[in-house]
Amino acid sequence: MPRKYIFLFLILILHGTVNASENIIINSIDYLSSHPDSRYRISGLKRYKARNFAEAFEDFHKAARYADKLSQASIAMMLWDGIGVRQNRTEAYAWMDLAAERGYRQFVVLQKYYWQNLNEKERNTALQVSKEVFENYGDTVAKPRLESELKKVMPATGTRLKGAAAGAGNSVRIHLKGPTTDITEYSVDSAEYYSPHYWDPKEYWSWVDTQYQKDLRPDVTIGPPVQMDQKK
Repeated sequence: MPRKYIFLFLILILHGTVNASENIIINSIDYLSSHPDSRYRISGLKRYKARNFAEAFEDFHKAARYADKLSQASIAMMLWDGIGVRQNRTEAYAWMDLAAERGYRQFVVLQKYYWQNLNEKERNTALQVSKEVFENYGDTVAKPRLESELKKVMPATGTRLKGAAAGAGNSVRIHLKGPTTDITEYSVDSAEYYSPHYWDPKEYWSWVDTQYQKDLRPDVTIGPPVQMDQKK
């Protein structure tokens, strides 16, 4: 896969694996206010698409603090190719190594590719940088940050979950506002919006794993480098 297409492939990993109602929920202002991992990732992707690479890089860093693997991989890609930031292949490997922490196949492929293209000196440096990155952004420290945000809203969502369950026979619709750039309101079933896999930390991480493990694309093969028109 030419490297200029890899980023589009990464976007599809999450944003191409959800159904219509899930897409409405995870892009709503209500949901994003309690999910900084998704909020900053989506902002980063939008800014990247608009070629505001430096701002996108900052957003991906913010999302990475909350254990967002797609954002961590995006940081790696931008460092590897020098997009919006000074090129640094050893640091790029460290971030892709972090993105591959949970064994998600999409990122393991790229991690191996990066490693194969480092010389011995770069590898030694990359391993040291990787240790530092894991200390600050690894799941051990990053997941609790997001879980702390989810726990702030769990009492309220728990009450609403019970209400949704009690009225399961009579569907209750709730209205959600779209992204900040979209004033449209959407209607979704309350039982779906308050589903534990969005709000309970343990179930949320399991759901995230499921999204990454969906195999929408064939094996990734890395082709020769392709020059990109870059804006720094």
